[in-house]
Amino acid sequence: MRREMNTYYNWLRTRWCDFLAVIYLLFIYYTTLTPFSFVLDVQKIRKNFGQIEWIPYILRLDFYSGSDIVNNLLLFVPLGIILAERQRWKGIDRFSPAIWFKIAMNGFLVSLSVEFIQNFTYDRFSQTSDIVNNTLGALLGAWLLQVGGRRFREQAKNWLTRVFAGKPEMLIAAAFFLFMTALQLAPFEFKMDVAKILDRAEMFARHPFLVDDAFWGATAASFCLAFAASFFCFAGIRRYLDPRIFQRGNLRAHLGIWSASLGLETLQFVMVDSRHSLMDVLVFAAGAALGWLIARRLAARQPAGADETEPGRVYLSVLFWLGVGYFAFNLYLLWASLEITFDPIVINSKLLYAVHPFWWLRQINRVKMISDLFGITANLFFFTLWLQIARERRFPHLRRPLLFRFAALVLLGLFGLRFIQLEAVPHWSQLVAGGMGIYTGKIGFELFKFLLSDQYKDRILAP
Repeated sequence: MRREMNTYYNWLRTRWCDFLAVIYLLFIYYTTLTPFSFVLDVQKIRKNFGQIEWIPYILRLDFYSGSDIVNNLLLFVPLGIILAERQRWKGIDRFSPAIWFKIAMNGFLVSLSVEFIQNFTYDRFSQTSDIVNNTLGALLGAWLLQVGGRRFREQAKNWLTRVFAGKPEMLIAAAFFLFMTALQLAPFEFKMDVAKILDRAEMFARHPFLVDDAFWGATAASFCLAFAASFFCFAGIRRYLDPRIFQRGNLRAHLGIWSASLGLETLQFVMVDSRHSLMDVLVFAAGAALGWLIARRLAARQPAGADETEPGRVYLSVLFWLGVGYFAFNLYLLWASLEITFDPIVINSKLLYAVHPFWWLRQINRVKMISDLFGITANLFFFTLWLQIARERRFPHLRRPLLFRFAALVLLGLFGLRFIQLEAVPHWSQLVAGGMGIYTGKIGFELFKFLLSDQYKDRILAP
């Protein structure tokens, strides 16, 4: 498996730009097609095509909505940056008119495909104005990279190399922080509308400590991810960058914790449907502060520059007990909210829905369904990761295939529980999402060990 990790690393090192392009394309399609209300009526489809706005707002001199224009521009700016970086990666520093045209055509074709698919939805409509804004956004992103690349490319490269190159703790911390950000921003419905942002801010001012039904389930994940990100970040900073990070009077650590938590909460104000509460900030800050404290206690026991293998064992122990707390808390929440029904009519209707390939298209709240799939994938990912950590630290005699079979049995058990759980809805896609979580958890643990190995350091520090 280490050889496979080396292969994956080599591929990602040479094709990372293509990988980012694919990921961001999927993000564009997701955000522009939400809530996935696809039309099954031919007459409605014809009506949608008949209502297409063919003349863009620039020609009509009708700036219909400033927020929509900004949204469409900003959505394609990262795509333009990625497309321009692909050219720079090939050694092309100065873009010819042909390259600018190629970037514009890529943005145009992606936008055109989005607008075409939107004709097959209920609550989206197509207009050429969006295509114009998206294409301009891609060009703007490429131009920003050109301007910024000349001034800040070398500085950014040096900073990234200094912070991440040969420092696995920093990479692991970044991965946990990305997971944390994805959890906070799911289901990724953004809307840059000033009036609505002000309304959300006013509601936040009235109820700053709002707690809803989904709070406790998200609390455990937020706390654990913030803990893990903070623990690895400060362990890495202390080990590689600043041994004095834990000294008394050093306020940078605390400022970083509060800045990250407040930044994530502020970012949620541009989301369509999200809870805005200081409780989320406090949970994040508490998890990050505990991670900082544990890293400080462990650093006091182990001097800087100690044996390379010892930190890996310590990290596995910390993650093991973190997983114990997380899954114990989730089991308690599941037990406390469990409502069972053995009504044969309800079970039969759920069975028909679970196996039917197309009935999910008729579900009203598909965004909730997609969020549920994200949650299943994430939970099975971390559960599989934790099982391998537990084997490594506590049960080395167990064979790894048994762990994956046990994870699959847990997935089947949770899926079966949905048939008799009153508010739950089972669907075959949940098994697919859980299977993806198990597979990625398997890969994630191997990646974790690879990052902490001497093989990774030799590869990354090689010229």
